[in-house]
Amino acid sequence: MDDIYDAYGTLEELEQYTEAIERWDTNSIHQLPEYMKPCYQAILDLHKEIKEMENTQRSYCVLLHAKDANTMLHPKLLG
Repeated sequence: MDDIYDAYGTLEELEQYTEAIERWDTNSIHQLPEYMKPCYQAILDLHKEIKEMENTQRSYCVLLHAKDANTMLHPKLLG
């Protein structure tokens, strides 16, 4: 994910990517450039897996903390 921000993304693409991550919406993937889609899908898959674990095990708001951690990994560089 770091390379998307550091090396590949244009300002417009990074704005779309950041907004997609903030929405946590699977439909947002269709608005992203092709090279961003695998990374975004991996993030969604990870959170789906965490949510499934949260539903089957003791819940300590794992998904909320995972989203917070991911937000810290991609700080809003765009404003």
